[in-house]
Amino acid sequence: MPKGLSYADAVKLLGGKGPLATAADNLLGGLLSVATLGGSDAALGFFDAKAEMARLSGLLSAKINDSVRGLGRHDRSQRLLAAHAVLVVTAFFDATDDFDRGESLDASRDEQLSAAGAPPGETMIYRLVTSQIPMPSADRSYDRLLDDLRQWYRERAAATADPRMIGRAVDLYDRAHRRLAEQIPEFAIWAGKLEARASARGLERLEVLLSRATSGSDPGAHRAALARVYRAELSRPVFRGDADRLVLPPLGDAYIDPHFRVKEVGPAARPSAESWWTDTAVRSDFPTFLATCLTTGQAAGAPMLLLGQPGAGKSSLTKILAARLPASDFFVVRVPLRDVPAEADVQEQVEAALRRAIGETVAWAALARESREALPVILLDGLDELLQTTGLHQSDFLERVAAFQEREATLDRPVAVVVTSRIAVADRTRLPGGTLVVRLEPFDDDQIGRWADVWNTANRGRLPAPLDIEALTRVRGLAEQPLLLLMLALYDADGNALRDDAAAFDSGQLYERLLTRFAEREVRRVHGDRTAELVEEELVRLAVVAFAMFNRNRLWVTARELDDDLAALDLAPSRPAGPAGFRTPLSAAQEMVRGLRLRDRQEDDPLQALLGFTPLTARNTVLPFVRGLIGDDERAVVRAILVRRTAQAVTRPVFTPSRYQPVDKRIDHWMSIYSLNLVLLVLACGGELRASDLFTQAADPADWLRGTALQWRAACPSGMWLEALENLTVRREWHEGRRDIVLGTGRAGVGAIDADWSNRFAPGHPRPDDYAGNFPVDAALKSMHLSNNLSDDALLHAVEPMLWQTPEAITTFVAHPERESVARSLIQLWLTSARTDNPADLARAYRRAAVAVAAVDFAGGSTATVLLHSLLADVSRLRPRDVLAVVERVIGDADRRASIFAIRCLIAPELADLGGNRDGLLARLFVWTLTDLDDALQARVLRAILASPPASASLTAMLARLRRSDRAQRLEILAAGNAGLAALLAQATGDRDKPADA
Repeated sequence: MPKGLSYADAVKLLGGKGPLATAADNLLGGLLSVATLGGSDAALGFFDAKAEMARLSGLLSAKINDSVRGLGRHDRSQRLLAAHAVLVVTAFFDATDDFDRGESLDASRDEQLSAAGAPPGETMIYRLVTSQIPMPSADRSYDRLLDDLRQWYRERAAATADPRMIGRAVDLYDRAHRRLAEQIPEFAIWAGKLEARASARGLERLEVLLSRATSGSDPGAHRAALARVYRAELSRPVFRGDADRLVLPPLGDAYIDPHFRVKEVGPAARPSAESWWTDTAVRSDFPTFLATCLTTGQAAGAPMLLLGQPGAGKSSLTKILAARLPASDFFVVRVPLRDVPAEADVQEQVEAALRRAIGETVAWAALARESREALPVILLDGLDELLQTTGLHQSDFLERVAAFQEREATLDRPVAVVVTSRIAVADRTRLPGGTLVVRLEPFDDDQIGRWADVWNTANRGRLPAPLDIEALTRVRGLAEQPLLLLMLALYDADGNALRDDAAAFDSGQLYERLLTRFAEREVRRVHGDRTAELVEEELVRLAVVAFAMFNRNRLWVTARELDDDLAALDLAPSRPAGPAGFRTPLSAAQEMVRGLRLRDRQEDDPLQALLGFTPLTARNTVLPFVRGLIGDDERAVVRAILVRRTAQAVTRPVFTPSRYQPVDKRIDHWMSIYSLNLVLLVLACGGELRASDLFTQAADPADWLRGTALQWRAACPSGMWLEALENLTVRREWHEGRRDIVLGTGRAGVGAIDADWSNRFAPGHPRPDDYAGNFPVDAALKSMHLSNNLSDDALLHAVEPMLWQTPEAITTFVAHPERESVARSLIQLWLTSARTDNPADLARAYRRAAVAVAAVDFAGGSTATVLLHSLLADVSRLRPRDVLAVVERVIGDADRRASIFAIRCLIAPELADLGGNRDGLLARLFVWTLTDLDDALQARVLRAILASPPASASLTAMLARLRRSDRAQRLEILAAGNAGLAALLAQATGDRDKPADA
């Protein structure tokens, strides 16, 4: 949400010239002085200031329109937010007047101040004047703003303030806001009350909303040139390429305003995870959201991250936004990140985009100064492409954007920034505080229908029949993304094919058919016929285009690079054919599936050449496309061939030098990526893949696959390794007497660790009840530090306290009957204690932990202390016999600190009537810890022992053996003050001196 203003800040912002400024100056001086005074003088000063406040509020209503007329966008927004702050505080004091009249018309001024929520002289006034006030916000509704104000009023007033007065203050603010909304468009925008009679496409409503609040100033030569360039995009076809007889509707008509979710980031933000969005409602007021963001200054406080699936229309949105923002109030620069130097800083990237847009080198600082009355809006399109091209060293990109915004704000050049990215890579960049994350939602039926209406209108008379809405909804998974929806329309335009085939194909098959028809059209145009051989050659060339982009981690490729790739694969380029056809807009993931159709050759194997550079999971659409393209009748055969290839690649790899080198790649990394891609293709054929299918002769196939997986991880660029695993399943098991790992497809999580599997204890073979893991901890930690994987570090960081203090708990595994480490038992106990109210579950967790601790503390370790300390806190939640059982299990030869915690558990009131073993154990522990107990605890233990005859008898027997020990003096001191203990000592002395035959 926008950075808050205090009332004092607001009054300063309203300064300037004229009666409004005079009233503001008088009010600010009065309020700040009275806020530090006391007694009746403070009350009198306060009510004099209150009169000035009322005068300011009246002038505000009358003069605010004049005071903001002609101001630049940012200054206007700041003045209006200040006006909002004044309304908030004025409404509170007006409510105190209304409330007081209802209670007593004769109340004194001191009593009125008390009714406002605090006695005279206290700091309520200071809190009201200096506290930050909730501001209108794009990510919160107007109703939510009123709720925030209600809470703000409640916190600023004393606890005794009448709730009716708080409600009255909110109502008065709402009325004042509505009055100003009739004069000031921004107030109506913030409340979502400004009607905009425009269609819900092309962000027309955004333009209408902002045009009503424009300053109307001259944009200047450079801004005007930019505005013309961006405006021209609205009339250009939504899809640049050869559409044959069809008419591609212009972008301004074809772009349907999206539904969306919005959320401000917090410390644990995971925008790529669906679970992070579950508490966020879907909204349909995108133009109002953007208008609020741009007129409250919220967009200038931190970058906005705009996320969407591939084909969701993110780039189109930036084009539309650049075209719709009024040039009089906004200085827009659209920066396609794929077209500017990836390693440049933000300012250099903006300047490069300016030159590409208007063909003129312009310094950012100079242009920003020239455009002081306009709010700069920078649209950085394609962060995902930047991340994939440059790797993790761009993970601070958004932080650098925020630093750029902070610098510009310091120089009095505030700038709004919007950054677009695919959802899947959103977590690969750190998110600055205050960042708003917007996620574009898939089209619903209404949006699909409106897009189809635009298509049918543009192609009236050119289609065999209009695009059928019902056919589109049958393939909703495709039609809900704008790019795929356009592809469906192009496919259907050929004989309304979609009506017959809608239930028979997926997105991969859709692209297959589209590309085939495109190739047929190219062949027919160039060669005058449609021979199957020529069509197949054209499709192969398209596949190489796709791999050229894919293996370079880009969505574009130069002509020189493509010619080199084709020559390296012994393929001739096709004849130049004018327009680029569908090659430009189709992504690499969508085209590259054709490359997997390339047939094997003994020499210079194209499949091997193409698959050694980038994991196929770098685009999440590739493997689903491949899966759809493999026919059921050929699936088994293809899979068998791929399994054999994969086995050879991981057991007897052979590197064959190739002229095809789209990027520089280490030989070992190339071989690893090649084998990884073969595994992915096997899984795309269906079914699971075992390590033993690849390492058929290995005694431990799982260990061999482990080594191969380490090579895969080392070879994968930046964060692609973890991305590759997101859609894979990994299962450990024993198979035919060997440890095995089974790979599959899906998003299921991994199962619990089987410690016997990890420690190589096969089922049915004898093994000890407990054992230590066979690895040196120090060396293992060094290995982890050397590999320096963030995921490993995060998990290690979580267990470091236990690792440093009780390392044996990490490395010792105990049977329950299944094996688990002592550390796992303790952590499970703590979580159970914190989260369950079921005594049986808690007792079960303690019994399990006690068995584990008894195994690791056989030589008197410290883990028992940790467990007994937890037990002491839970004594009242467990049955007495369960407490005793845990103490008996773990106490053994435990150290004295653990014994003291055990004593505290045993003397708990809940165990007083337990008797039996408890009494004997208590007496034994008392003697063992005698010199370590403080006086108060000694007294409590003695009372418990003397109250129990069995405990007294046990103690007497032990005392007889201790009279000549180093504890004798301590016992005599205690006995001097305790008659019961003195009697036991006397009895113990008599027993000791009695003849053996007595």
